[in-house]
Amino acid sequence: MTKNYTLQNISAGGCFGWQIISHSSHSINVELKGKSGRLYFSEAVSGNCVRMPNSQGAGTCDDTDLSLTFTCDNELSLVQLSHDLLSDGGEPIGRSYHYNGSIERNPAEDIHVVITVWNSAKKILSEKEFIAECFYRYLSENGRYLFNYVSDDLVAAYYND
Repeated sequence: MTKNYTLQNISAGGCFGWQIISHSSHSINVELKGKSGRLYFSEAVSGNCVRMPNSQGAGTCDDTDLSLTFTCDNELSLVQLSHDLLSDGGEPIGRSYHYNGSIERNPAEDIHVVITVWNSAKKILSEKEFIAECFYRYLSENGRYLFNYVSDDLVAAYYND
């Protein structure tokens, strides 16, 4: 039995991580591919009695859409759950996908897959941007100035320079 899922609205150049936990004695193949055809991982997992990750890893994502495929010789029932990852300011910075299921509807033959995709958290700053960012943080984090004080003409002039 083969099941396909699509992971959409992913920022190219971001990062992703995965973790697969299987408590099944059956072998399940889990494969993640990009729209461009790039294979990100292909794992054949099975576990006997230990609830530890059978497979985990991370990498960079070059595609905007990913395809997740589960292949198993037996009936595989899966439920997909997903949620946005938010920054401190409430901006979406990525998405987490959870796949929970079992083989032959037997809870003892379960599988859990988590794939998290997020935007690159750190952008590369020029020297001028780096110094301006450090100065702004100094003003806002040392309690000497509040965020609205940056609208002061003198502080704004220093920040702009």
